[in-house]
Amino acid sequence: MWIEDLHKKTERAWKDSEAYLNSHPDLKSKLEDSLWAFHSLGQLIPETIENVGSGHYFPYFEAFYNLQISFQLAMQAFYHQALIGLRPVLELSAMCIYYDINDKSYIEIKPWISSKIRTPSFKSMLDGLFNLDYYKRFDQTFNLRKRLENFYDELSGFVHIRGYKNSSSGLSRSNFPCFQQENIEAFIEKMVQTVRFTAELLLLKYPIGIIPLPITEKFGLNGPVGGFLEQNDIKYILAILEDKEVEFLKDIAKNDEHVQNSIRCFNELPNITDEEIRKQSEEFDRFLKEQKPEQTGDENK
Repeated sequence: MWIEDLHKKTERAWKDSEAYLNSHPDLKSKLEDSLWAFHSLGQLIPETIENVGSGHYFPYFEAFYNLQISFQLAMQAFYHQALIGLRPVLELSAMCIYYDINDKSYIEIKPWISSKIRTPSFKSMLDGLFNLDYYKRFDQTFNLRKRLENFYDELSGFVHIRGYKNSSSGLSRSNFPCFQQENIEAFIEKMVQTVRFTAELLLLKYPIGIIPLPITEKFGLNGPVGGFLEQNDIKYILAILEDKEVEFLKDIAKNDEHVQNSIRCFNELPNITDEEIRKQSEEFDRFLKEQKPEQTGDENK
């Protein structure tokens, strides 16, 4: 009976949260942009013959999973648990690049992903990243490291229950989950900050991500997996970054030899023809049909 009552209260909190977001389109748009931005950022992580199956993608995958759970908890008015959930998102986002500092994540990540070593501390990951040139330059202009450390410390306050205001009781002011306007707004603000930091960290390592590339125009349905973004992906990322940051990142990309070589290679490729796209579509439809289980009539037994 008590469990059923709690479930009804969380359902009510979700409906109240949903109604509030629908009545505040700007806040809802900010939330949606940040979720889509994080999703798009995952496509920027390079996928090569060497690193396929190495586990190098796992930190991002786990971070996105945690981000979605955190959002679900906030919508059900578990605000304290939702805020706790943002810290591993930030840690795992940093880890995506930390193990790829030397572009050998497929090797460097193996001891960690097999649970043979402890997870590196957030400080040690920042120490490694901010030894790289682009991070140093960005930090001199935008004070990135200090902002990251302060935000991480703020999230740690919820993890370690640093006093009443950082506790479940302090945030709920009740003995059951119930929607509160100021808490859902505070959560969304911190969620956007988390995604923004992730974008800054990833784009400084892979600056080509700030440049939209004609992937579909050149490859149709069979474009490269990982390492590049199209305009539709980048627009969500741009929505959560400051204009000055975007211009700084574009300037880095403009003067990066690897980025410029990649852009040149894309532009020199011929556009895919309508006939080639039609064939790709037919092959994809055939592939989907082959994946469907045969209907034997016994599937419910």
